[in-house]
Amino acid sequence: MFSQSTLNQRTLTFVGALSLAATFLPLSTQAQLGVSPSQNAAFLTELRARDPKRADENRDVLGDAREKLETGRALSRPEVFSSSVTNPRRLNADLTGFPSQYQLGRSYLSPWYDGVVAPENTLQNASGISAGFAFEQGFEYNSVIKNGKGGVILSSTLLFDTQYKLAENQRLTLTGGLGFNWVSGNDRIDWSFFSDEFGLAVLPGTSLAYDAQFGPISLTIYDRVSVRPYLGVLQNDLGIAGTWQIAPALSWTLNYTHSTTHDVDGNYLGAVLPVADLDTFSSVLNFDINGALSVGLEGALNWLDHDNDEVANDGTLWNLGAYVAWKINDKSRLRVAAGYQHQEYDNTSLFANIPPFFVVPNDSSDLSEPYYSISFSQRLSDHLSHEFAAGYESNLDFGSNFTSSHYVNYGLTTDTWKGGRITASGFVEHSDQSAAFNSGRFTSFGLDLHLAQQITSKLIAGLGYSYVRIETDISNRVSNTGTKFNQHMFGLNLSYALNAKMQVNLGYQSFLFTQSGLATRDNHRVMLGLRYQF
Repeated sequence: MFSQSTLNQRTLTFVGALSLAATFLPLSTQAQLGVSPSQNAAFLTELRARDPKRADENRDVLGDAREKLETGRALSRPEVFSSSVTNPRRLNADLTGFPSQYQLGRSYLSPWYDGVVAPENTLQNASGISAGFAFEQGFEYNSVIKNGKGGVILSSTLLFDTQYKLAENQRLTLTGGLGFNWVSGNDRIDWSFFSDEFGLAVLPGTSLAYDAQFGPISLTIYDRVSVRPYLGVLQNDLGIAGTWQIAPALSWTLNYTHSTTHDVDGNYLGAVLPVADLDTFSSVLNFDINGALSVGLEGALNWLDHDNDEVANDGTLWNLGAYVAWKINDKSRLRVAAGYQHQEYDNTSLFANIPPFFVVPNDSSDLSEPYYSISFSQRLSDHLSHEFAAGYESNLDFGSNFTSSHYVNYGLTTDTWKGGRITASGFVEHSDQSAAFNSGRFTSFGLDLHLAQQITSKLIAGLGYSYVRIETDISNRVSNTGTKFNQHMFGLNLSYALNAKMQVNLGYQSFLFTQSGLATRDNHRVMLGLRYQF
């Protein structure tokens, strides 16, 4: 319900995806950049657009409607202390971003999406420095923690967005968010660096980047880091990307990323989170037919390497495809891509290892599959915007080599009357794990509805409802198990601007969770958030 990151420091939620994922051991946690064709394309587009000459390639045609749309989805979006189970299975092993079901609007070298609002740049001087800082403090009562007894959570987050212009064609940027969380009582939340009650979070997209333009060549060197609560995992992406304007209508982008995953605090829920490296070369060759229509080739090559080959399989993965990008007009964009994915893994990971008589391989599956993606964004007017995304692709997964997923999602936001706004979004996802010892089929669909009203010039009220259903069918060599989950989510919030620099948020969220064969669970949160813009 809130649009501020104080109340939305997102990661995989304890009650939802992680408790389910721990059923399928061992676990595999890697970045998806380069592995996922759709994410790879979005990341390369963002890298290309860091050159001011290509900034329009990554311009969000929704404009300020993007934040409105994301506010309308905030209730169901999984968070650190939320009970939401609305986790996309296709991003199950992705530690590089917030796990939203909705495909579009994500950024990779900043955390300013999914409700995290960038600070305004209030510091500028003649030496080329431009900077903005904001501090957010959250106070929360949550009935889930302390094994359902409830407790208090304090969350502090510093957001920063800085830029230093080294020369006319060179700049250095430091962007991100650093957060600390304190949880009352000893809930044995296995994600802290210092104690079971105190944890550190570095928002995904926090990065240091150097950009330069040398004639027809633009260059970006970046280091991107995130620390994910609960998982207790640090993900670091170090890379370099260059774009060469070969001819007025032809350009080529090549990117290399070295991604490292570190398990910083031991096993979680009995699972082994492997230390792994993922080396990726990704590229796009773009041809502008005219000012509105572009076609091109996209692809990536990945080498996956684990420190412990018995925990998860190493592999070589690649994808290659073609795309069409159409700027229908200044406020409408369409992108269609299709291609082929191939993933080949070493058969070394073990489900069980009690030599010499009981050695059970976990997953020996390889992949050869097509992929496609469609995305469409349109701002119909100053009062109405919508977007659509659909696709099929295969990504790395917890507990198996990969997951192949079909997905469709849609969102609409409209200003209906004076000061009033309605936002509606929906999604469907169907995923199949590769043939591990425990492999699953997952189907989920959901709906997000949100109503906001500007009561005064300083006071905004919001009301939200969200529903999600998840059906799982888990099979192994012994049995099959099917489970159905239903979750109803309700939320209320008030946002009041004390002055131009300080905002207060008050919110309530309720989660009614049912699972076949188990009793109904009802969790709730009461939240007070403060945001100060320096």
